[in-house]
Amino acid sequence: MLTRTLDLPTPLTLIPARSLDGVLTRLRRDHPHLPSSVEELETDLSARESVPATFPPPGRRQQALALYGRGWLALLVPAPDARAYQVRTVTALRFDDHHRLARGCLLLRPTAWTIRHTAAVSTHTHWDLLRAEWELLRKESATKGHRDPDGREARRLDLLTKAVDTEHEVQRERAAAARPFTYRDVQPTDRHATYTFVLHGRATPAEDEVLRVRGEASVRGQVVAVDQRAARLTLALERPVDWQRLPKQGELERVENTVVHARRTDALTALRDGHARNPRLLPILTGTRTPRTSPRRQPDAPALDRWQSAALHTALAADDLAAIIGPPGTGKTTVITQLAQEAAKSGERVLVTAHSNTAVDNVLTRLPAGLVVLRVGAEHRVDPAARHLLLDHRAADLRQGVLDRVGARLAAHTACGPGAEHRPKALYDAVGALETAQERRRDAEAALAEARRGVAGPAQTRLDRTAERLRRTLDRSARTAERRARLSEQPPGWWRDRRLRRADKALAVYGEAVEQAERDRRAAEGALDEATRDHPAVRERRADVDRAAREVTRCRKEAEYVEAPCRALLAPVGDAPADLYAFARWARTAHPLLAARRALLAEWRDDVRAAGSRLHAELVRYAHVVGATSSGAAGPALLTGVDFDLAVLDEAGQITTADALVPLVRARRAVLVGDHRQLPPYADEETVARIGAEHGPQAAESAVRSVLELLQEHLPDTAVAHLRTQRRMPREIADFCSKAFYDGQLLTENGPDSPEIPGARRSTDPRVTQLPTPHPLFRTPLVLVDTCDLPPAERAEGGTPQGRINRAEAALLAALARRCTADDEEWAVIVPYRAQAALIRNHLRDLPPGRGDIATVDSFQGGERDVVLYGFTRSNPAGTVGFLDELRRANVAFTRARRRLVLVGDFDTLTRATDDGFRALARALRDHTATVGESLPSRDLQARLGARTA
Repeated sequence: MLTRTLDLPTPLTLIPARSLDGVLTRLRRDHPHLPSSVEELETDLSARESVPATFPPPGRRQQALALYGRGWLALLVPAPDARAYQVRTVTALRFDDHHRLARGCLLLRPTAWTIRHTAAVSTHTHWDLLRAEWELLRKESATKGHRDPDGREARRLDLLTKAVDTEHEVQRERAAAARPFTYRDVQPTDRHATYTFVLHGRATPAEDEVLRVRGEASVRGQVVAVDQRAARLTLALERPVDWQRLPKQGELERVENTVVHARRTDALTALRDGHARNPRLLPILTGTRTPRTSPRRQPDAPALDRWQSAALHTALAADDLAAIIGPPGTGKTTVITQLAQEAAKSGERVLVTAHSNTAVDNVLTRLPAGLVVLRVGAEHRVDPAARHLLLDHRAADLRQGVLDRVGARLAAHTACGPGAEHRPKALYDAVGALETAQERRRDAEAALAEARRGVAGPAQTRLDRTAERLRRTLDRSARTAERRARLSEQPPGWWRDRRLRRADKALAVYGEAVEQAERDRRAAEGALDEATRDHPAVRERRADVDRAAREVTRCRKEAEYVEAPCRALLAPVGDAPADLYAFARWARTAHPLLAARRALLAEWRDDVRAAGSRLHAELVRYAHVVGATSSGAAGPALLTGVDFDLAVLDEAGQITTADALVPLVRARRAVLVGDHRQLPPYADEETVARIGAEHGPQAAESAVRSVLELLQEHLPDTAVAHLRTQRRMPREIADFCSKAFYDGQLLTENGPDSPEIPGARRSTDPRVTQLPTPHPLFRTPLVLVDTCDLPPAERAEGGTPQGRINRAEAALLAALARRCTADDEEWAVIVPYRAQAALIRNHLRDLPPGRGDIATVDSFQGGERDVVLYGFTRSNPAGTVGFLDELRRANVAFTRARRRLVLVGDFDTLTRATDDGFRALARALRDHTATVGESLPSRDLQARLGARTA
C-alpha cells in the first residue's frame, strides 16, 4: 500500500454538523463498537499515531476529505475560512472503503485533534498541502503497474462514455418534455415502501419508468405494475417515506434513471483509471490482447453432454475471459449452474448476472443448499421461488436461526430453580465435610487397631503372621501372571508352550494358597476380636469408629443430594468428572465460566435482535454466490467494493458493453454466456442517431452492440465454447431454426430425453413427429396458418398510435389460446407489436389470470412454453414488414416452443416482402412446413375450432 506521511505543524480542528449527534446515535445502534459521540471520535483520533485519509475519485466530491478511524469513516469538508473542517457524516467502513484505502492514503500527524464548535485562530486545514500530496501519491501509484489506455482503448472508452451520457441526456429531455400524470388518491400496499396511485384519465406510464411526486424531490421510485383499465399504477419508492408527508393528490412526473447512469459511469471510470479487478480487461475488450488460460482441476460432471462438458472446462480454465455460445435449449443455464458450483467449491466468490431477473433466478434456485447464495434486487422483480435468497430474507432467516440457537444455549446456561447459583459452593462445602469425616474415621480406626494391639497378645502375633503370608502369596501370584502374559506374546513354539503350562500350574497352586491364606487371616481376625472384644479400651475405640462411620454416611448423603442438581446446572460447560471429589473441584472453576458464557450469550442475543446492516455485511462477506441483473450488479451500498473472483454474465447477447462493464470491472475473471443470434440489446433510436451524427453510423452501431457479439469476433478459439445439442424443441421446429439461424449447427438429441409430444408416433420420415391420431386440430408440432385466403380488407393490418394491429390474426390467436386453455395446455401468444398484444389481451380479458402469457417478442426473450402461438401481424399489398426484417426477432419467437409452434400470418405478404432476408426466410419456412409440418388456410382452422366448440 502506498502512503505519504504528513507531519502538520498545527492541530486539526473538526466542527460537527448539526445532524452529527443523530448520525452517531444511529450508527452506534447498528454498530455497537463504533463511536456514539463526538467526544469518542476525538478520543479515537487522538489515540492514534497517524490517521489515514483519502480524497474521492476525480469528479466525485472534490471538496471533501475522507478520514478513516477504527471501523468508521468521516467525511470532512473545509470551512470557508480554511481554519477547520466540518464533519458532514460518519459511516461504518464498507468493502469499497477498504479497497480505496489499500490503493493508497495520506497518513496525517497533526500536533493534536480537537473537536469544537468554533475554530481557534492558530488552527488550519492545510487543504492545499493535502491536495498537492494526494496528487503526488496518485502519480506515484500510476507508475506502479497502471498504464494509461492506448489510442484504440481510449477511443473505445470515449465512445462508450458518449453513448452512456447521450442516452442519459435523451432520457432527461424526454422526462422534462413529458406531461405529468395527475393522481387523485394514494393507497399503501403490503410491500415495503410501495404505493398504488389512482390516476385521472387513461394515460399511464410504462413499467420500469422512474416517476417522482412533483414538489417532493426525494419521493421517487420505479413503476412496477400498471393497470390501464383501472387507471392505476404501483410505484416502488427508492426509500421509505413518511405516510403523512405523501400528498394524497398531486402529479407524478417522469425523471431520468440516474442510478443506472451512475453505475455505468463508475464502471467506465474504473476501467479508465486502472481500477478494474482484472487489469487485462480493457485490452481484451478492445482486442489488443488475448485472454489467458491455466490448467485447473476438471470436475466430474456426468450429467453434462460433451458440448456442455467442454464449455465447463473452457470456463474453468479461463484466467481472464471466456465465452460460451449456445442456441436456445442447449443447456446454458445448466452449464452456468455447474460452473458457479465448481468455482464456489474451489473457494471463489461468484457473481451471477443476466439481462433479465428470470435468468438470474433460474441459476440461483438450482444451486445446492450447501452454498451461501444471495439475491440482490427489488423483491417485486424476483421470482417467488428465489425470494428467500434476497438479502433481507436471508438476514431475517439468519437472525432467527441465531436467536433460536442462542436462546436454546442461553436456556441451558440459565440457573435451574431457586438457589441454583449457590449449588456449586454448597457441593464444595459438602464434599469438604465428607473428606473431614472420612479423615476422622481413619483416625478412629487407627486408634482401635492400636488399642487391640496393646491387649491382644498371641492373637495379634498370629494375625500378623497370616497377613504377611497372604501378602507374599499374592506377590508371587502377580509376578507369575505377568510372566505368563509376556510368554503369550512370544511366537508359538514348543518352548513357549512348555513355559506356559508351567505358569498355569503355578497360578493354580498360588490360587489355592491365596484362598487358604485368606481363610487363615479371617480366622486370626476372629480370634483377635474374641480376645479383645470386652476390653474397656477396645470398646471405647470401637464406639468412636462407629460414630465416625455414621458421620461419613451422613456427609456422603448430603454431598450426593447436592451433586445431581449441580451436575445439571453445569452440564452446558462440558464433560464433568465422574468422581464426586474431582467433580466438586471442577465445579469451582466451571461455575464462573458458566456465568461468563451466560452473560456473553445474553449480550449476543441482544446484539442479534438489534442487528441490521451488520448481519447484511456478514452475509455479503461469506456469500459464495451473489446474483443480480447486469444493470443492478453494482447492488446496494453494502456491496460496493466487494471483490468477485468470477463473474458469469448470462444473456450476454442482450447486454451492451456499457452495461456489461458494471459486473465485469468487479471480477478477476469472467465468463460470458449467451446467443448473439437472438435479439440484440434495445437501442434507443434517438440516442443512436445523435452518436452517429457525431461519430458516424459505424461507431453508433458499435456503441450499442452486445458485449458477446463484440467479443466473439476476436476471441481465440481457446476462449470460446459452443453448445450444439438442444433438448427443448421438437425436431421439426429445431431443424428449421438450425438451417435458418445457426448454419445447420444446431443438433437435436436422439433418445428417451429428446422432446416428444405425449402419445406421439413416428412416421417413416425421421424428420416428422406426428401427433396421436385422431387429433382434433393438428397433426404435427409445426403448424402454419395462412390468412391469405381471407379477403384483403379483412386480413389487412391497421395502424394505431401505439403500433400495428391485425384484427383477423388477433381473433385467430385468441381462439387458439382459448382452445389451449380448455385443453389445459401451457401457452403463450407472441406478437411483434405492443398494440397487437393489447388487442389480443382485450379478446381474452375474461380468461382467468395465470392460464397463459400474451407478450411481444422482445419481452418474451428467455421464456419458453409448451405451446407458442405466433402472429406476424403484417399484411399489406406492398410487402412491407417493418422491423420484422430483424431476423433475430423471428429466431426468438420460433425457439420458445417446447411442444408445438403455430404460426399465423399472411404468407402472400410475407413471401413477397421487400426485405430480401425476410422474404427468403418466409419462403423457406413455407417450404419446410409443407414437408414436415402442417399448412392450412385460416378458414380451415376456423372450421376445426368451430367443430370442436360445437
